[in-house]
Amino acid sequence: MENSKKIGRNVPCQICNEEFYVRPSLEKQKQTCSKKCFKVWRSIQAKKKGYGLWMIGKKLSAETKQKLSLNCKKRNSIKYIKEYIKKNGAWNKGIKHTTQHKDNLKKAKEKEKERIYMRNGRYMPCNSCGKLAYFGNSLKTKPYCSKKCSPITKTTCKDSEIINAFINSGMTLKDIYKKYHCSRVCCKKILLKAGILEIDIRRLANKKIGANTKKHRKFQIFPKTDTSIEVKIQNFLKELNIEFLTHQHMNIRDSYQCDIFIPSIKLVIECDGDYWHGNLETYNNWNNLSQKQKVQKIRDYGRTNELEEKGFKVWRLWEKDIKKINLPEFKHELEIKNGT
Repeated sequence: MENSKKIGRNVPCQICNEEFYVRPSLEKQKQTCSKKCFKVWRSIQAKKKGYGLWMIGKKLSAETKQKLSLNCKKRNSIKYIKEYIKKNGAWNKGIKHTTQHKDNLKKAKEKEKERIYMRNGRYMPCNSCGKLAYFGNSLKTKPYCSKKCSPITKTTCKDSEIINAFINSGMTLKDIYKKYHCSRVCCKKILLKAGILEIDIRRLANKKIGANTKKHRKFQIFPKTDTSIEVKIQNFLKELNIEFLTHQHMNIRDSYQCDIFIPSIKLVIECDGDYWHGNLETYNNWNNLSQKQKVQKIRDYGRTNELEEKGFKVWRLWEKDIKKINLPEFKHELEIKNGT
C-alpha cells in the first residue's frame, strides 16, 4: 500500500504564529493551534465586538449586536455604576416589608437567642468596657469581650513575684497562671530573661505530672489482662484454698503493682517473663541483655530489697520454671517460703 497523501495544509496560528495542520473543512473554524491560544483569541474577539463570551459563534442580527455592544459598554463604565447607585441604591432599598414579615423576623431572632442560651451560654457585660458579649457555660474566669480588654495578655503582677514563685515555692507555669492570672507565654519570657533554662522549666512540670500519675496509678489495674503464667499460679492457689490479691499496690519508694499478694503470709509472688525481666539462664551472660532488660533487672532488685526491709517475703518465679511446675511441687516450695 502506498502512503496516502495529506489532504490538509499547515496554517499559522493567529496568536503565537506557529504552524499547525488543518483539514480544508476546518480552516474557517480553527484559527489557533492550542486551547491556550484559543482562550486568548476568544477574549480578543469579545472585546472587539463588545459583548460576552457566551455569544461568540452564535448568529445574531445587526440590530441585536449594536444593542448588546452599547449595553456592555454602559454597564462596564464607572459613571454608569455610580449613577445607578445614586438613583436606586441597594437592591432592597424602597421595598416595603409587611407587618407580618417584621413580626416573623423578630420571633426568629428571639428563638435563636433562646437556643444559644439553652445550649452553650449567655450574654454578659464585659468587666472592663461594659459591652454585652456572648460567653459559654464553661466560663470560670471573669468575662472579657476581647484580647484588649482581658488582662491575660499582660502580666498583672511584678516580675520578681513570678521568679520567686518558681524558684522558692517550686510552682509550675500552670500554677503561676492560675494564681497571678497572667499568660504562660509572659511567665516563660520573664523566667528566661532571669537566666532560668527551658530544660529546668520542663523538668519541674514533668516532676509534678509524675507525682500525679503515681496517685492515680494506685486505683488503676495494669495490665488489664493477666498473663498465662500468672493465671496458672492463681489456679494453683485456688485449688489450695489460699486467699490472694492480684495487682495489689505496694506502697514503697519505687511504688508498683505486684502480680500476686497473699496477705495471711505477707508473701509477694512475682511471675517474671524470661524476655522482659532478662533471665540469665536463657541469655547466659549480663552483656547479652539489652538496655531495657538491664534497667528492668536493676529495678526488680531494688523493689525486692525495699519489700524485704519492710517485712514482706518475695518469691520470684521465672517463666521457664512455671511452665514445668506441678501442683505438689508448687505446694512444697510455698511451704519452704512460709517456713513451715
